[in-house]
Amino acid sequence: MRLAKRKVSLPAPPFRLSLPAPPSSVSSPDPPDRLSLPSMPSRRSSPAPPPMVSRPAPPVSVSIPSVPVSVRSGIRSNTPGAPATG
Repeated sequence: MRLAKRKVSLPAPPFRLSLPAPPSSVSSPDPPDRLSLPSMPSRRSSPAPPPMVSRPAPPVSVSIPSVPVSVRSGIRSNTPGAPATG
């Protein structure tokens, strides 16, 4: 529990705001937004994505981009969305 809390406290906020927040939201608008964005997403990241970070903090951010690629490959390789649905 102590290790999990420490790991979720470090890789959770920095990883999520460093990968999907800055590059996607900050890279699009302006560079100075980086200081203004982290402040807003920080509050949204708390009540918005609580279940995602609650389960696997670090794996979630890395799984998000890896999951879609794997799911697309699996669905195409298999047939319909039977395995992906359940």
